[in-house]
Amino acid sequence: MPQKTYNLTPLRQQKLRYLFRILDANGSGRIDSADIQHFVDALAVGRNYAQNSLAYAALKRAYMYIWDRLSVQIDLNHDGKITTDEWLTFFSTVAIDDNFHADFIKPIERTMISLLDTDGDNRIRVVDYRMLARALKLPPDEVEQVFAVMDTDRDGILSREEAAAEITDFFLSDDEDATGNWFFGDYRR
Repeated sequence: MPQKTYNLTPLRQQKLRYLFRILDANGSGRIDSADIQHFVDALAVGRNYAQNSLAYAALKRAYMYIWDRLSVQIDLNHDGKITTDEWLTFFSTVAIDDNFHADFIKPIERTMISLLDTDGDNRIRVVDYRMLARALKLPPDEVEQVFAVMDTDRDGILSREEAAAEITDFFLSDDEDATGNWFFGDYRR
């Protein structure tokens, strides 16, 4: 039985292409495990995790778990690399799946929020977000701007719930004014 597809809006395509480009660390036009390893290493530097530490091992395990789950579903030709077309095809087919949020978005939310909440107080501050921004190679002058867009109540903090809503909006919202569009940086570039 053929899979149903959903036409991604231009906004969602733009956000997804942007995320693809920043995850493609070596600029090869494909995402593979080496790109994810690069991302893990950049996050580990931000958290001051030595590569032989238990914390580094846990970080790597969490992101490689996400990679393994994604690559099985997205890498249509099973060559170990995800192309832009495979990436967009995945999102256009799973967007209509009732389990998409629970199976795909929730694990990303949990992993990202746990990583960003550096002191375990269930709050993400701009200093915490700066670590993610460095790993994503966001321009340093963009960090405060992006965080301010997402901090809608202007208290200088994203709660776990607020951050989870921002991540969900990044992947699922077709609203150009949704603040979650900015979670991974200025998606318009």
